[in-house]
Amino acid sequence: MDSKESEEKVRALEFYCGIGGTHFALKKLPTPICVIAAFDINTTTNAIYRHNFPSTKLCQNNIQGLTASALDKFHANLWTMSPPCQPFTLKGNLRGMDDRRCDSFKNLLTSLETMMSPPQWIFIENVSAFEGTSMHTLLIQTLNNVGYHIEEYMLSPSQFSVPNSRPRYYLLASRREKSATYISDIRRSMEECVEGATSSIMEYLEDNDEHVFLSRDKIEKAALSIVTPSSTSSACFTKSYTQYLVGCGSYLSDPNGIRPFSPREVASLMSFPHSFSWPSQVTHKQLYRALGNSVSVIVVSNLVSRLLTL
Repeated sequence: MDSKESEEKVRALEFYCGIGGTHFALKKLPTPICVIAAFDINTTTNAIYRHNFPSTKLCQNNIQGLTASALDKFHANLWTMSPPCQPFTLKGNLRGMDDRRCDSFKNLLTSLETMMSPPQWIFIENVSAFEGTSMHTLLIQTLNNVGYHIEEYMLSPSQFSVPNSRPRYYLLASRREKSATYISDIRRSMEECVEGATSSIMEYLEDNDEHVFLSRDKIEKAALSIVTPSSTSSACFTKSYTQYLVGCGSYLSDPNGIRPFSPREVASLMSFPHSFSWPSQVTHKQLYRALGNSVSVIVVSNLVSRLLTL
C-alpha cells in the first residue's frame, strides 16, 4: 500500500491487538481503514497476528514506553484497544488501576492529554466488570478533558444472531471541537441487534473426525455446560477452556459423545472469518487461550461502524 493510498483511508492504531480480532472487524466495514501499526507483547498472539496480517507493522514492545510525541508521529485518527482485563476480574483480585497491568493503559491516557493531535475516534473493549471501576472513572475523566463525546454499551454476540454469550463493555469516543458533557448511560442494545433471530450451533461446526471426546468419569463429575448442534446458545469461551471443565465455555454433545468445540469452531462462534488461521507450531492450548482473550468480531464491527458516524 503506497503512502498516498494510506493517507486517503482512516488511519488506525491497534493497541493490545492480540490475535487481530479487531483488525478483522475493521476489514468488514465499507469505510477503508488502514491499520498502520499494531501493538502487543505476547509472543504467541503476535505470531498468530503476523500470520494473518503480514503486511501490518507489528510492534512487540511495551505500550507503557510510548510517548505523546511518538504517538503524534503516527498521525492516526482511530485508536482501538482491548486493555488487560485481569485487574477488573475476581481472579485478578479486582485491584483496578492499582494493578500494574493497568500501567500501559494509564500511559495512553496520560499521552492523550498532551498530544498535539489526538485521534478523532477511540474504541475500547473490556469485560463487563470494567464499568464503574477506578480505571473506568479515570478513562471518562480523561476523555472529557480532551473533549470527546462518549457512548457506552454492554452487548453480547447473542444479540447479533450468533449463538454465543460474551457480554462485554464497549466505549465509543468521538472528539468534538468543544468539550462534551458526559452522561452515564450504558446502552444495552443498538439498531443492528437482531433480537430473537439467533442461528443454531450447527452452522458453526466443522467436518472433522479428529475430535477428542470426554470420558464418562469427567462428564459425571463436572456440571458441564452441554449444548447440541440444534442449540441456539452457548457459554462464553475463556482462556482456560479445556483446562478447566466448568465456567470456561460450553461442550458439544454429538452422536459420538461429549467433546470440546475445536479452536476453529470457537473462532467461528466469535465471528472470525474462515480466512483466519494460525502457524502450525501453535498448540490447541495456546489457541484456546488466545481466543479466550480476543473479541467478538461481529460486535466490534457494528460498533466501530457506529463510531465512525459520531
